[in-house]
Amino acid sequence: MIAGRRRASEVGVRVLAARLFGRHRAAIRAGSLLLWSRPTAALCLLLGTAGGCSGGAPTEGTSANPYQVEIDELSAETSSSFVEAALADGEVSAAEYKEAVDGLVGCLRDGGIEPVVEDVEGGTMMVGVPVGQASSTAYRGCEEKWDGGILGLYQDSQDNPENLPQLDLEAACLVYVGAAPEGFLGKDLENLLQEGGFKVSTRHDGTEVTTPPRNPDPKLPGGRSLLTGDEQVGACMRSPGLTMRTASPSPWRPG
Repeated sequence: MIAGRRRASEVGVRVLAARLFGRHRAAIRAGSLLLWSRPTAALCLLLGTAGGCSGGAPTEGTSANPYQVEIDELSAETSSSFVEAALADGEVSAAEYKEAVDGLVGCLRDGGIEPVVEDVEGGTMMVGVPVGQASSTAYRGCEEKWDGGILGLYQDSQDNPENLPQLDLEAACLVYVGAAPEGFLGKDLENLLQEGGFKVSTRHDGTEVTTPPRNPDPKLPGGRSLLTGDEQVGACMRSPGLTMRTASPSPWRPG
């Protein structure tokens, strides 16, 4: 498992939690699309997979590259020569990211899957595929060849170059844009997300059971909705670092 994040295929088709992604919410709730992108820490909590999405910064004595642990794990896992080459220099470049997206989209189409591609903050992409095709052999083959985790790695490194704990970064963004009060922390955000999360359990026969959230519309202190309809909140949950660095009046910097 990749430290700090999950591959899209591991998230599977629990698409209701993707309401975090603002403009896609109606399509997702209708059950027509699966968002293919790196899940934020918030999305992991909504999906009930927080154990596989814990954020992390490099520990003392490790490489100066904040993402070296992830790079090493992706390199060890991949069977794709493209993914291996993209990781060889310790980072995924913008050109490699574009080639991966183009390759993935072309591969899906060749396999009879028509993806939906939309721009996200910071020049990154979100790719949707029909529900039911995300577990297909064609989809998995394309993901292994063209993704191998590098799309999520690039998105993370652009939004959070220091690899700070993701929930803390999202909470800091909510405070920075005025959606949450001073003193609102990652642990507070975690509690709200757990209230709004879908509990996923597995029966003895292997089938999954999804329990609706205790609170389908959790509110931030002050009353703003965490999951539905607030563009500023949505931007912080999707790309907190980029949102703060481009906000007015003065860009945010860590530390």
